[in-house]
Amino acid sequence: FYTNICYIVPSEDEALQGLRTVLANPQAQWRNEGQKLAVMAGLEWQSDVVVVLPTGSGKSAIVATIAQVEVNRITAVLCPLRSLLQDWHRRLDDLHIPHTLFDNSQPHINDQHSLVLVSLDVSTTHSWRQAVAKLRAEIPLCRIVIDEAHLVLTEGEYREVMGRVKELRLFNVQLMLLSATISPSSIPSLFADFNLTSKLRRDMGHTLC
Repeated sequence: FYTNICYIVPSEDEALQGLRTVLANPQAQWRNEGQKLAVMAGLEWQSDVVVVLPTGSGKSAIVATIAQVEVNRITAVLCPLRSLLQDWHRRLDDLHIPHTLFDNSQPHINDQHSLVLVSLDVSTTHSWRQAVAKLRAEIPLCRIVIDEAHLVLTEGEYREVMGRVKELRLFNVQLMLLSATISPSSIPSLFADFNLTSKLRRDMGHTLC
C-alpha cells in the first residue's frame, strides 16, 4: 500500500450518503445499528472486523456502501460456496453496482470496479495472487470480505481449503468476516483460524489524519 497520502476517515453522514447511493433511495436509513457500526469499522481502518447480523439485515449493503464511499480501493468478496458467489453476483446486479467476477482464466483484476467476487477455492491459487500483485499501486486491494465465515469452523474437516484461510494474511489488507450464525463462544476460534488482528499495521493503508 501507499502510505504517504493522508486518508481522512469518512463521517457517518458521508457513509449514510453512500448507503443511499447504493440503495438508490435518498431517504434510506441504516437498517440497524449493527449495519452502521460495521460500515464505520471498515472505513476507519483500525482493525479486522467480524460482522454477525441476522439473514436479511443488510450485510451485502455494508460491503457495497464501504466500496461506494472509498476512492481508488478494491474490496474482494470471498465466497466459500458457488451458490454464494452467484447470490452476491445477483444482489450486486440488482443494485446496479459494477463488479468483477474473477476466475483462473483471467490474467488480471479489473481495477475500474471497486468490488471483485472470487470463490474461496480460487483465492488460494497462483492466478489470484498474481492478479493481486499486478494491481496498480494507486488502486490496491485493501480489504478481503469472507461471507458465511462460520463455514470455516463447521466444514474445516471436509474441505482442505478451509485450513488455508490464514494465507489471506499474506496480503496486507483488512479482513472482514460476515455471518449470521457465529456464536460469541466461536469468536476466539475465528481469530485463531483467520489470524485476525485487533490492530492493523500502520503501513496497511493511508496515513490517518
